[in-house]
Amino acid sequence: YQRRVHGELDGLAPRVIVLLIGTNNFHDNSTAPEIVKGVVMLITFLRTVQPQAEVVVMGLLPRADCPNYKWWGSAAECRSGKPRGTQPGPFSRAILDTNSRLEEYCKGLPHVHFVDCGTLFLADGGARIVKALMVDYIHPTALGYRKLARSCLLPLLQRLTA
Repeated sequence: YQRRVHGELDGLAPRVIVLLIGTNNFHDNSTAPEIVKGVVMLITFLRTVQPQAEVVVMGLLPRADCPNYKWWGSAAECRSGKPRGTQPGPFSRAILDTNSRLEEYCKGLPHVHFVDCGTLFLADGGARIVKALMVDYIHPTALGYRKLARSCLLPLLQRLTA
């Protein structure tokens, strides 16, 4: 959101803008309503400065309770004894709540579309995150982004740009 101040969108006229934001707010102990409020502010801004663009709001992707980061090693979530990537984790309920609120907000808004691609990253009936798709259990790998683009975003983008 702060990039808007620096003019990154000046001189551009995209047909579609895709937003995949919000998961890092959990590090600040933000709640689902707080995260949604920030996303809504960004959507409002984008629709104002890029009125020709369709805005695709992606749901937050699943994430582990203990990502593969050295600085997370001492966090309480990392001492649960569960293998990393196990779902549901402490963030699962907040992700579902955030996605539900985002989807509800986007309904009925012209030129704003919600898509939830999170299940693409899960295996064993949603019990774990696939490491090959999210090696650190929070950020998609190149393979994860390819799967996300081809299996989830492409059909929507084709429809929006037809």
